[in-house]
Amino acid sequence: MLGDLYYFFTLILIIFNILFIANFFRYYKIVEWFHTFKKVTGRIPKKEDFEKDDFELNSFLSSVILFNLTWIFFGILSKSWIIYLTLLVSMPIVILFQSIISRIFGQFSLILKIISLLFWILLTSVLVILTINHHHLHLELSDYIFNIFK
Repeated sequence: MLGDLYYFFTLILIIFNILFIANFFRYYKIVEWFHTFKKVTGRIPKKEDFEKDDFELNSFLSSVILFNLTWIFFGILSKSWIIYLTLLVSMPIVILFQSIISRIFGQFSLILKIISLLFWILLTSVLVILTINHHHLHLELSDYIFNIFK
């Protein structure tokens, strides 16, 4: 029962992630504008400084990022804990890789955006697979992962 509730909210998170992916490049454009504004004016932009609907979109997509991180922490308590732990460990690795790429190609380079987009697609795909597995397949995915590394 608790697993059903957890994966119901995971379905909502999947919808949010799909919306994030659909607005990914617009989000990056807002983040790039945010950094430029802060660099030029020396202050954090207020709601009035944003273009129409950009503030709300930025707030929503930033909250989706935090929701994903929180949900992965809760996922560690499930029986698919190894998959969630792998996601949690992969996040700092991706961030480290992105920082290296940003030093080489620039903070808002196309290659950096593509790496981030691929990570979000992977994250959403894993959540979809885990949700389908919980409701329909009932496979022990952790056993499959352990067998791969044996």
